[in-house]
Amino acid sequence: MAKEKYLKQMEELLEKAEKIKEGYKRTSEETVKQYKEAEKAYNEAYENFRTAYKSYVMNEITREAMKEIEAEMKEKEEVVRDLGHKLDVINEYQKEDLLEVTAKMSEIVQDFNKEKMGKYAEIKAKMNKAKLDYLKALYEASKEYGRIYKVEYKHAKLLVELGLKKDVYLSAPSDMFNDGDNLISRWEIYEALRGKFPHELVQKVKEAEKMGMI
Repeated sequence: MAKEKYLKQMEELLEKAEKIKEGYKRTSEETVKQYKEAEKAYNEAYENFRTAYKSYVMNEITREAMKEIEAEMKEKEEVVRDLGHKLDVINEYQKEDLLEVTAKMSEIVQDFNKEKMGKYAEIKAKMNKAKLDYLKALYEASKEYGRIYKVEYKHAKLLVELGLKKDVYLSAPSDMFNDGDNLISRWEIYEALRGKFPHELVQKVKEAEKMGMI
């Protein structure tokens, strides 16, 4: 069996990268929510300040009262500015963290590629064995069917010799193995690679197992 040392290391690093992205995504979503809330609070404070300033101009409130309302507005404005800056740097920090991970991947990628070729060869060997096993199974099945065919043929030939039948006509033995049940389509291969198998085929196999046929 081919080694998987570097494959496992690459998987771990990729998993780490995903966790980094998930962490920054959560942070970004939380910060956006905070930013919108802060922006709403600032807009309300700004409108409050505009009203207060008008009242100050009309000598309805003191300068000190107006300044307090202005200070509250500026404080909320600073919160909006700070959260906006936080949003700007989140992507930068995420990129920095991900670059650290990819740097570690670059250190082992050549060893991973060598290991990968060994795994490819191993997978190919397994598929070749599966193909050979399938062909051998067809051969064994053909021998079983051959017994039946020989009996049918001799029986039909005997009937012809006795004049009880005009001709011997039987399907070629290979016809039995060329129907849809025994051939594998490109679509079935595609689906199998995704872990999906023909429902009808699965049901036929289950039924045959229940009947003790296989």
